[in-house]
Amino acid sequence: MANSANPAPRGARNDSDRYGRVSQVFHWTVATLIILGFALGLTLDNWPRGNPTREGIIFVHKSVGVTVLLLALARIWWLRRSPPPPPAGTLATWERRLAWLVHNLLYALMILYPLSGMVLSQAAGKPVTFWGLGPLPQIIPFDPAIPATQSGWVRGAGALHTVGMYFALIAVLALHVLGVFKHALIDRDAAMFARMWGR
Repeated sequence: MANSANPAPRGARNDSDRYGRVSQVFHWTVATLIILGFALGLTLDNWPRGNPTREGIIFVHKSVGVTVLLLALARIWWLRRSPPPPPAGTLATWERRLAWLVHNLLYALMILYPLSGMVLSQAAGKPVTFWGLGPLPQIIPFDPAIPATQSGWVRGAGALHTVGMYFALIAVLALHVLGVFKHALIDRDAAMFARMWGR
């Protein structure tokens, strides 16, 4: 429940038919960072391991991932304080269920995908830093006596991070975008389309 002694600015909170400014900023910031993280990750094979440009890209890629993780957690916290608008009454039952599933999978992937990258890096003995502010706490054991290529943690997290969650996030994002375009172009539901725009 909102603190009546310190209310949120007008328009900041979600209401009955649209997302507020805070949720909009969370949404578009995370969307931009996910695209950036994907783009950076896909360029890594253009440089050999140890190349300074590659190492710089990896640094930014990791920092972007941690930022997405933190913003996802902050967004969940915010939605508990300011619940999202209920599904539009024009949606069919199957659309409501699919939307619920897609949104929850997105939140799960925004948390688990960066965590898999952290496990991959830390299990290989490569600290994860957050925009140069220092290494994050070690969340996985690292044994320098075990080569990274033989580490079960590295192999498992590597498969999840580069294949499993990669394709899962693409699939879920595709469903999300297709849903938006269905409402905008087929249903011509302007109110639905405007729920997350900053107008």
